Amino acid sequence: MAVPSQTPKPQPTGANANAARATQRVTRIRSRLRQVVAANQALVRQQDDSVYVGTGLVSFEIFLLWGDATIALVFPDATITLEGSVGSGFGIGESESAGAATFAVDPATLHGTQCTAQLTFAGLEAGGLVIDFYDLSNAYLGTFVGAGVSDGGGTASVTGTWS
Repeated sequence: MAVPSQTPKPQPTGANANAARATQRVTRIRSRLRQVVAANQALVRQQDDSVYVGTGLVSFEIFLLWGDATIALVFPDATITLEGSVGSGFGIGESESAGAATFAVDPATLHGTQCTAQLTFAGLEAGGLVIDFYDLSNAYLGTFVGAGVSDGGGTASVTGTWS
């Protein structure tokens, strides 16, 4: 049985190739965001004593390797804020996002604790944001998932101290 010949699709070049890679990257980030949101919804429904659920607001600006972020989270028994600067990563953009947070540790115990926040964002006018929080020994603290007004994309490590 003969196999019909197929003409290969032309591959994008130059600026079109960069745009195609950027589109693929944004698609992967959006897929990851959907996975994290779905996982957090299950945790919210679980409501056991080992999960702390709250809401929050995040504001940040990033330009290449420079940037700063303010993260304010409100839980039933605690309000915590992290103001930090970008230590590594790469991105261009800014965002004002609201969302939900789930923490594996009691947020009331975090005041004065230094941490690293791994931030991933993407969007043009509207966008998504995922932040995973770790203490300096790399122990997982929690996750924030949000959406809001966002321009740009990237991933960055933000360091700061909870207050």
